[in-house]
Amino acid sequence: MSFIDKQGIRAPMIHEKVAYWAAQTPDAVAVRNVYETLTYSQLDRESSALAAYLRAQGIQAGDLVGIFFQPSVSTLVCIIGILKCGAAYVPLDIANPASRLMLMIQQLANLKLIFATAQTAEILKEVPLAVAEIESLRRQLAQSPHG
Repeated sequence: MSFIDKQGIRAPMIHEKVAYWAAQTPDAVAVRNVYETLTYSQLDRESSALAAYLRAQGIQAGDLVGIFFQPSVSTLVCIIGILKCGAAYVPLDIANPASRLMLMIQQLANLKLIFATAQTAEILKEVPLAVAEIESLRRQLAQSPHG
């Protein structure tokens, strides 16, 4: 989805803004919590690596990717990476009962993959979809030559 202003100019999407700020102020803090801080260049690099990972998994425009964990720095990395890949993200609330979660997942026809933590992945063990554990995936992508 893009937003067009009154002059017919498309507003930049969030992942485009991150790339812009990564080029303009690469060492400025983009996101921070108690445990982790990422600069714009780090956020851009990590989200690009995640987008490449998603494309390698066959995720494409129109597909949905779930995010099933508490909000964190990894949430932003996932959102930006998913958008860079051309897909859309679906926040899955960990407060939902398992039965409600399963019903939601069954109703999302284009849901192709779910990002989870080691803890929330346990809840998804019965789901017939690919589940990627985000923290280990981020470490793996950071060690790859393109990460």
